[in-house]
Amino acid sequence: MLKTRQKWLSIVLAVMFLFTLVPFGAHPALANTQYQTITAIPSFDPGKDEAKNLNLATVYIKIDPALADAEGEAIVEVLDSEGSKLDIKSVDFEGIGSNVSVADATYNPGDKYAKLKVKAGSATAKSELTLKLAVDAKDAAAGDVQVRFSNASGILENGSVVAAVAKGAGVEVSVDKVVAIGDGGGDVTFTVQENTLYGLDNTVGKNTVKFKLPNGFTWEDGSGSVKLVSGQLVDSSGTTITDSNISTVFKVYEDERELQVKVLKGFSYAKDSSSKIRLEVSGTIKVDTSVAKYGDVTVTLGGESTVTPSDVVVANYGDYSASLKSIEVKSIQPGQFDQEIGKFAIDEALPGSLVAGRTIELTLPENVKWEQYPKFSSGDSKNVGSFAIDNFEAVGTSGRTIKAKITQATSGNKPTEIVFKDGKVTAAADFTGKIELTVGGSAGVTGTVVVAEAKAPVTASASSTPSVIIGERGQAAGDLMITESAAEVFQKDLDASDMLIDGASKKLDADPGYLVIKAPEGVRFDVTPTVTVSDGDLEIDTVQRYSDDNMVKIKIKSQSAKASTIKISNIKLTVDRTVPVGDLELKIGGTALVENSMDGFFPDNEWIAKASVAKVITPAPSETQATVKFVIGDKNYNVNGVNYTMDVAPYVDSGRTFVPIRYLANALGVNPENIYFNNDTQSAILLKDGTSVEFTIGSNIMKLGSVSIPMDVAAQVVNGRIMLPARYVANAFGYYNVGYDEATQTVTISK
Repeated sequence: MLKTRQKWLSIVLAVMFLFTLVPFGAHPALANTQYQTITAIPSFDPGKDEAKNLNLATVYIKIDPALADAEGEAIVEVLDSEGSKLDIKSVDFEGIGSNVSVADATYNPGDKYAKLKVKAGSATAKSELTLKLAVDAKDAAAGDVQVRFSNASGILENGSVVAAVAKGAGVEVSVDKVVAIGDGGGDVTFTVQENTLYGLDNTVGKNTVKFKLPNGFTWEDGSGSVKLVSGQLVDSSGTTITDSNISTVFKVYEDERELQVKVLKGFSYAKDSSSKIRLEVSGTIKVDTSVAKYGDVTVTLGGESTVTPSDVVVANYGDYSASLKSIEVKSIQPGQFDQEIGKFAIDEALPGSLVAGRTIELTLPENVKWEQYPKFSSGDSKNVGSFAIDNFEAVGTSGRTIKAKITQATSGNKPTEIVFKDGKVTAAADFTGKIELTVGGSAGVTGTVVVAEAKAPVTASASSTPSVIIGERGQAAGDLMITESAAEVFQKDLDASDMLIDGASKKLDADPGYLVIKAPEGVRFDVTPTVTVSDGDLEIDTVQRYSDDNMVKIKIKSQSAKASTIKISNIKLTVDRTVPVGDLELKIGGTALVENSMDGFFPDNEWIAKASVAKVITPAPSETQATVKFVIGDKNYNVNGVNYTMDVAPYVDSGRTFVPIRYLANALGVNPENIYFNNDTQSAILLKDGTSVEFTIGSNIMKLGSVSIPMDVAAQVVNGRIMLPARYVANAFGYYNVGYDEATQTVTISK
């Protein structure tokens, strides 16, 4: 009986012992919890008073997934490199996003721990939080300062993360420039700086500092070197150590992934010297493309010396590519030659991305053309080495695309920035907005870049927009004001000498600078308007009407030194029956504003601005008025409610409704005897109330009296009947209300 009791007592004691191995309150984790810093890890001097209130790097906590409404707790402490706990001064613990319902931290300032409590949101999903700590790190041990999470339960887990680095006995390793490397690898350099005297371990035969690469990367044999940047040293025999003989003290060895700085000979500091050692350690990285991963190449640091930090990013491994980059954006004036664009660059992602024999193409947007091709600027470029490129040449005849061939690839271990400058363009008169270059060609350069912005050189406005009636003479329009956006916008003369046209330089004659005001077709200036300079110091010369009084030109006598405004008043207009109802706009252009409306550039684009100075309203009264309806595909039509029949049905072609000329003319009040057909000229003539309208089969020109008016379709013949566009015929006889009902396919014509 006694033996049985002893056996049960042993079992109970064993179980109790096992329970003591489990932290109080600990439970199995309900999620995968990760801790990492998301802000820069501070490096500090623990001997200074600033360390008494040290803000650590922000810790990011990710719980993925977090069960809905699940909870978690943990104790958080801050430890220096020797394991001493630091006093906590403040805690800021909060959730990110909507899947954290509780994020609470309990502590008293000066405590060496804080208790964290978290509760997930109502969905099973990722929960994210941030933890910001301030601690008293005065006199902390040199090395990494860690934030440690312990006694975790629920959805939190135990873990730790480095959140600061205390400077002290030992050395600090840094990288001045993180280089980009491709499959061919590249050279890298580390700076090794003592924080205190003898921070570098000087034990002969020991590796004082080691640099270990990640998987997929190795050090090239024989590539390691060390350089003494600063520090006054003597070796064990008393010989002064300089950069020229530093290799007698330190030797760099390559061992696959590890680069080792070994001490060959003991050293000490020169007498009365307090200068700490500063070394540069270099090596060449090789890449195993079957293993290496794109991204940061992080080197783990170690050795007999106390080295901080524990690792450092030395390179970025990636693919070969290049892209465009804007350096400056300049303002240009549309309509003018000699407009300089800003500098731009082609940036390599990795050294050697730009290969010899391949091409770079640059294309401007529509309505912008090259005038002077950009040039490679070696002085503005970076890391060019032996790079060379041919001059750009035109591609095709559009004037928008140019191409150059790379004749010498980039060299060196640093990505090249190729800068181009001195490019000049000319933009169409009505072009405004950003001028964006698009890159192409076989060199693999991608992207677009804004190099200039075209801004309207003038603004135009009217004092009023009175109504003018079709068919009447001498009707007053509003005054027109034209204002320069800057001084000297209005040119005294057109100087287009030595322009680049279709890729070749041509000399053009200079012309006087005229500001031209153009009325719509069918509108004439009855008198020469009054032109004055209402603001600024611009001077004008003669003013005259021309082109059958449809235009007014104003000669510029001298350019402005201050942005000026031209006022055009006493505008009297005659509006004939071809002018549509609505805004009556005057266009603004001429050689004073537009230089490039010529062959080889923009011959059909000569107007730079416009403004409405009147509103065209209903035409003058007519004796015959009618409402006419035609239905597409139906031989029946209706005039003022009375149905009639045709021998051919209306149809739609090229977006226009065609109807038989004879039936339409009759419906609009043209007598049958006033409808003529000339077999020799294949033309139809309609006469009514002194108005003569002529159409020619196959021609898109309508003649209204002596005025030729272009149509967007031509007269046709169907089943022996001449078919005409309904709108043009109706407008010619004063019928301006032409509507179309899609549902019934009905065309309605009325006054």
